[in-house]
Amino acid sequence: MFYEKKINNLEYMALGHLAGPSFIHFHNEVELIINMGRGAKADVYINAKKYNLHNEGDAIIICPGQVHSFETISDGLFFAFIFPVEYIPRLKKTFLTSQAENPLFNIDEIGMRDVIMSFWKQNENFCLREVKHTHSSFIIGYINIMMAYIYKNLKFIESDKDITIINKIILYLTENYTEQITLKDISDTFKLPHSVISKTFNSATGITIPSFINWIRSTNAAELLTTTDNTITTISSEVGFRTIRNFNRSFYEFYGQTPSEYRDIHK
Repeated sequence: MFYEKKINNLEYMALGHLAGPSFIHFHNEVELIINMGRGAKADVYINAKKYNLHNEGDAIIICPGQVHSFETISDGLFFAFIFPVEYIPRLKKTFLTSQAENPLFNIDEIGMRDVIMSFWKQNENFCLREVKHTHSSFIIGYINIMMAYIYKNLKFIESDKDITIINKIILYLTENYTEQITLKDISDTFKLPHSVISKTFNSATGITIPSFINWIRSTNAAELLTTTDNTITTISSEVGFRTIRNFNRSFYEFYGQTPSEYRDIHK
């Protein structure tokens, strides 16, 4: 499911690894992911831009409506919070109308480690991968302290006003990526001129529509490479690439490895 509708107020969890790269999604909540060490390494994609959570203490803030996915490089320990903006009343407007210019930071560099560790020690009895749902004022208090550190140390810029239409277009692309989608198809679907769609999409995501389609295809191919024994040629066709050459080129662009190299390393 691409749009992830949350039914619980607040979630926090300890994870050995993050969701697979094919889980490209967005939701209306704020999401905070922290690398807690034990060898953990992951790449986070926000609107198709890649960020590295490769070191202990690395963290990333994902604002409501931002399209994101994860690629775990090595298992370890990650800590995640997901919560609605209503739980941070003083910063609600900021997170509804703005986004971090650079969402990646380190909890040591902004002085937030003591807050994280204090929370962790008081809640260390929860199990790995177990999701906790709560509306506890105690937890909400910690959330507000953490977000105050983040707001003070990160630069926030106004979100693109066309984010709603962009999310609709991205949803359309993720549902139809195996087809040979053209700009005309998108234009006809959303009743907007080609030029408006291209300019709006590029401005909001930092990537062209053809590149975004290839990214979706490549992330789904990555999952098939590690979970099936299908040939690379078959996988290339299944995810929508017309030729194996295009598949190899696009996959290498996003993963820095050929499909066969990726399969050998990750399967």
